[in-house]
Amino acid sequence: ALQQRGTAVAPLVAALRAGLVGEGAALDALLTAQARVAAAADGLRPRPAQAEAAQALVQAELQWTSAVARVLGLLDLHPELRDAPEAAPHVALLRDVEPRIVFRRQRFNAEVHAYNDAVRLWPT
Repeated sequence: ALQQRGTAVAPLVAALRAGLVGEGAALDALLTAQARVAAAADGLRPRPAQAEAAQALVQAELQWTSAVARVLGLLDLHPELRDAPEAAPHVALLRDVEPRIVFRRQRFNAEVHAYNDAVRLWPT
């Protein structure tokens, strides 16, 4: 789901650049946030239990959330850009993928809690 989300960002930004001329900083922030999330996810993948790598992903996701909220807010102000054929599929993908990421994160956290509880119960 993170990869799906990542594939939508660059084409969306490219489609919006001409219409959001004064909002280049918001579009650049979204690209930067996506790159940071991808790097943090790649850093976490080999060692998912490493706290520093997990914290880096959390921070990157916070940056992503802020950046995408700003861009989606701009699109709400400019529905003609949001509904343009170049942008609409990418906006739809972003809005479709986000709930799945949240669900998967909740499921992962529940599994981690179950694992931690089992470790605590194991006799030492």
